[in-house]
Amino acid sequence: MAQSPLKEIPSSEIGSYLQNWDALGSMITRGRSFSGYERNCCFLNLGSETKGSSINFADISAASGLNLIDDTRAIIATDWDHDGDLDLWVTNREGPRVRLLRNNLEQDQRSGSVSLHLKGTTCNLDAIGAKLTLIMGPKRMTRALRAGDGFLSQSSKRILFGMKKNISEKGTLEVIWPGGQKETFEDIVQGSVCRIVQGSGKAQKITKKERKINLQESRPEPQSQTEQARIILTQRVKAPLIEYVDFNGNLKQYDPDQDNNSPSLINLWASWCGPCVAELSEFKKYYSQIQSKELQIIALTTEFITENDSKPDLEKAKELIKKNNYPFKVGVTDAKSLRLLTLLNNQLFSRERPLPLPSSFLLDKHGNLAIIYRGPVSTDQLIKDINLLNASPRAVSEASFPFKSNDGSELFKIGPLDFAKAYQEGGYFEEALLEAQKLTNEESDEIADSNPINKAKAWIFIAAQEQSQRNWEPATVAYQKAIDLLPNQPLLKIQSGVVLWMAEKHDEANALFKGVAEAGSDNPVILDTLGKAHQQIGREQEAINFYEKAIALKPEHAPYQINLAIAHQRNNAPSEAVKIYREIIANNEPALNAKNNLAWILATDPDERIRDAKSALELSEEVNQRTGYTNFATLDTLAAAQAENGQFAKAVMTINKAIKNARATGKLKTLDKLQEKAQLYSSKSPYRSNKK
Repeated sequence: MAQSPLKEIPSSEIGSYLQNWDALGSMITRGRSFSGYERNCCFLNLGSETKGSSINFADISAASGLNLIDDTRAIIATDWDHDGDLDLWVTNREGPRVRLLRNNLEQDQRSGSVSLHLKGTTCNLDAIGAKLTLIMGPKRMTRALRAGDGFLSQSSKRILFGMKKNISEKGTLEVIWPGGQKETFEDIVQGSVCRIVQGSGKAQKITKKERKINLQESRPEPQSQTEQARIILTQRVKAPLIEYVDFNGNLKQYDPDQDNNSPSLINLWASWCGPCVAELSEFKKYYSQIQSKELQIIALTTEFITENDSKPDLEKAKELIKKNNYPFKVGVTDAKSLRLLTLLNNQLFSRERPLPLPSSFLLDKHGNLAIIYRGPVSTDQLIKDINLLNASPRAVSEASFPFKSNDGSELFKIGPLDFAKAYQEGGYFEEALLEAQKLTNEESDEIADSNPINKAKAWIFIAAQEQSQRNWEPATVAYQKAIDLLPNQPLLKIQSGVVLWMAEKHDEANALFKGVAEAGSDNPVILDTLGKAHQQIGREQEAINFYEKAIALKPEHAPYQINLAIAHQRNNAPSEAVKIYREIIANNEPALNAKNNLAWILATDPDERIRDAKSALELSEEVNQRTGYTNFATLDTLAAAQAENGQFAKAVMTINKAIKNARATGKLKTLDKLQEKAQLYSSKSPYRSNKK
């Protein structure tokens, strides 16, 4: 988990630190647990058997019932039901926002409790900071009145001393008030509730009023089958093409560019979902009213989707449809269409949450998504919202807010490329391209009132997508379109040069590189980027030259030095890389990236004169201790170092952990290489890096 630093982070490590926070933010966005679903713990203080010995604790998490899977943020104690024992209120980030854990001690085990209310006169009114000692027969108990027990929470100001009855009929209370004043109160009776006023010298007994409450036992439950929410979009977006199979086995589709004569409602349902069936029945009942608004309904079941997207068995579905005889379009959605709708939904909200059933998407006559219904929607609400489709932007904005305000749509405006990026992240290359290409159209509504930057960003996105697919020619065209719009962006020209080189347009690429290098000869960022670009196209010596120029302008910047060392590694000069890494480590103690890279060379280089098994293991152990053994790349290095030291069993365990972490973080391209290393270590062979 990412943690806040106690001191300034070296520039060489800031990237890793920010990546950890980005990863944590991404997990939270996806609705993951902040704590990794670790159960809450409870430890019982057993005291010490002899004076001076250490205090012992017993883990009573399960026995106490406190081992909940909630992401608990705070726990406070109070005798909430006034029955003489402490109850607990728990606040959570995930799960129930507030949970009451009632203490159900038997009456004879709590009847001797003493409850005290403190009131300061010369100190603070609540007597925060007071120390209380209650003496009951042989027992001597001490409590302190504190403030700020947990995150955004506070335990009760009432001090409770719990004990069994008949320890002593009366006791003595000693109070040290904030400021140091000492005061004694006599005749404290078991089972009483007393007010303790500073300077009074006498406890004021209060009549105890036990609360009569009815509580139901609460247990963690799975997410409910449905939820209900209505989300009006102040900024409408084009819906994706939706494909489905009707109940005659024919492939159908809703294409927003063709089916745009009337508004549409895409409804997702399942036969096992009671609210879904009830909603469809209501649509049928009031269908004449729906038709009068020229709304077409496409009700698509999701329950017949198979993992391999094979054609579903529609027989059971046919029976259900025949029985109800729905007058609107019905069918079975395919997996891709459902995923596209889910991506669209996730991009609109700060937290990714699975679409509940039912869910519906109201589209205007242009095929633009206008309203999302999570859970069932009434026909009355649906008809009102159809009228909203043609309302003014001001009226839509006012309807989307639960309070009166000026147009606040700018606060929640979605960027023109957000949906293209969502499709790209979801693995839908063609959909991402189509979404971005809409923005490059001269008549696009998205860019009509904007500066050229938005259109340039669209071209850059298109170029990057084509580049990722190794479509070099269209990538060069897209980059040139972006450069025409933003001619003074050297980093954009550098990336264009890389693509031109890959497209075997070497003269054009070299001309771009040369022009950028001449204009940015005094800019280390540009020179460093030129170095990375030349590494991309396999020109390691040119990369080294650019890195050296960047370092000459900013000699203490560790990332430039690391880039130079990597270039030497790739240029068959590991000894030069080792020298640079050692210099970085000597000048920047944490230097985790440098230590990991150095450990890799010392563990895997084919040249035995360079390898140093002991140093490699020490360095990689240090790096992984600092990173919590969670980074698959550093675990990969540790496994190689363990294998070089002959610790093959440990190497296998470590590389398997790296494989698990790589899979969990979506680094699928590295899995094959890691698995090959696992086989190598299993055969008790060390890994050797290949030289060019």
